Amino acid sequence: MKRNRWILFLTLAVLLVVLSGCGVDRAGVDVLHTDPNGFWQTIVVWPLAKALIYLDGIMRDANVPFHWGFAIVAFTLILRLLMFPLTLSQIRGMQAQKELQPKIQELQKKYGKDREKLTQEQMKLYQEAGVNPLSGCLPLVIQMPILFGLYSALVAIGPSLEGANFFWIPDLSFPKYTQGLTWISEAFQNGDFGLLISYLILPILLIVSQFFMQRWMTPATPTTGNDSQAGMMKQMTYVMTFMFGFFTLQVPA
Repeated sequence: MKRNRWILFLTLAVLLVVLSGCGVDRAGVDVLHTDPNGFWQTIVVWPLAKALIYLDGIMRDANVPFHWGFAIVAFTLILRLLMFPLTLSQIRGMQAQKELQPKIQELQKKYGKDREKLTQEQMKLYQEAGVNPLSGCLPLVIQMPILFGLYSALVAIGPSLEGANFFWIPDLSFPKYTQGLTWISEAFQNGDFGLLISYLILPILLIVSQFFMQRWMTPATPTTGNDSQAGMMKQMTYVMTFMFGFFTLQVPA
């Protein structure tokens, strides 16, 4: 099981590296008048960016205030609804793991010193219950390219957001992707705490809400060295939560 866990983590790391290398120019691009570069941009990033621009056009024509902001919110909700079957599968997988924890603990007490036998009995238990040990992680991994594609799409349309505000956010094109996290230190140095509050509210809310949701969904039973499945799910979900929270600190909107 430990081997499977590390294989999954390595696969995830490689996927992130590959996708980051296929992203758009850090300064953003004119999506409507620029051809995509490579398979990733053609299949994922450009369609998402153009769909977002199209949705903004609909809201702008309907005289919706803060049209860019509401377009991004609506588009994100639409993507979440489309991915809901995967999210539901993840929740069910984690709940199934949660229900099996008492029996898994019994196996740990009985075969704790015999790792090979413990692994066999655990897999037998999963098969009898019709539970895939990775059912809580795989849906999350499948969603990653879509979420990373949305992240890249927001970077791509960054220049189009220049001057667009959204309630307490004065400019959706900020922070510039080329700045990385330097805008935070610069705001501290300049004493611009209003800027910090405006642009840190959403990332903090994202991290906190995702953290508690994943904590509720993930089996709460203490894990041992022999039972790595629940530990793997916790690590995967928490790493993903903080990773996307980190990304939101660097991407416009």
